[in-house]
Amino acid sequence: MKWYICLTEPGSRVIQKLIEKIYDFPLLLNKFNLSLNNKDIGLLIKSPYGNHIIKKYISLVKEKKFTNYIYNYIFNNFIQIVKEKYGVFVLEKFISEANNEDRKKIFLLIIGNLDMIMNDYYGHYLIQYILSNFKEIKIDEVLPLVNKIEENILEYSKMKYSSSVIEKCFEKGKIEISEHMLKFLLDKHSNSIMYLLSNEYGFYIIKKSLYIKRKYLKEKLIKIIVNNLDKLDDINIVNKVITSFSSEHKDFSDILFEKNKGSHNIRVKSEK
Repeated sequence: MKWYICLTEPGSRVIQKLIEKIYDFPLLLNKFNLSLNNKDIGLLIKSPYGNHIIKKYISLVKEKKFTNYIYNYIFNNFIQIVKEKYGVFVLEKFISEANNEDRKKIFLLIIGNLDMIMNDYYGHYLIQYILSNFKEIKIDEVLPLVNKIEENILEYSKMKYSSSVIEKCFEKGKIEISEHMLKFLLDKHSNSIMYLLSNEYGFYIIKKSLYIKRKYLKEKLIKIIVNNLDKLDDINIVNKVITSFSSEHKDFSDILFEKNKGSHNIRVKSEK
C-alpha cells in the first residue's frame, strides 16, 4: 500500500472502502495489517483524511489480534493524540467502540492527565464527548471521571476550556451526571455560587445548571442566588443575573418576588 495516498481525501476513501471489503477475511486483513503496522500510525491519526481510516478500522474490526497494535499505539501515545484535533476524533471513536477493559484503560489515562486535558484547546472536547454522549457507557464507568472533575470544580469553572466542559454537561449531559455535579456543587461549595456568578465563565455554568430537571436541586440553587444577590459588588452582574434568569426561569422570578414581596425591591438595581 502506498502510504501517501492515505493522507489524501480520495485515497482515504479508497482505503476505507477496502477495509469494508476485507475486514471479514482474515488472510486479506493480515496483509493489510502488515502494511499498516509498518507505518507511522500517528501520521494517520493526525491527518484530516487519514484519521477516517483508523476510525473505520476500529469500528469494523473487533478481534483483538487484529486491533492490538492500533490500541497499543493509542495507549502509548495518548498525550500526543489527545492534544490533536483529529486525534480527539479518533479517541472518541475508540471510546465508543472499545470493550469495557480497553475503555477502562483509556479512562484511567484521562483521569491521570485531567488537568492538562480539561484546559487543552482540543483535549477538552474529549471530556465533553464522554459526559454528553455516553449512550453505550454505563454511569459507573463515567463516575470516577465525574468525581475527579468535582475535586477541582471551582477552578475548572473559571477557566475558558474547562468551564465549557461543565457548561456542556449541564446543557446536554445525561441527567445522572448533571444532577450528580450540581448536587456536589451545592453540598460542598454553596458559599462559592456567587463567586462563580461573578466570573465570566462561571456565570454561564450557573445559568445552564438552572435547566436541571430535579426540582429540589433547582430550587435550592435559586434560593442561594436570590438570598445572596446583595453580596455581589458589581451592579452590572446583579442586573444581568436578575434579567437573564428571570426571563428564562419562572421559578427564579417567583422566588425573587417572594423574597422581595412587600419591600418594594422587585426591580433591577441601578447605579447609585
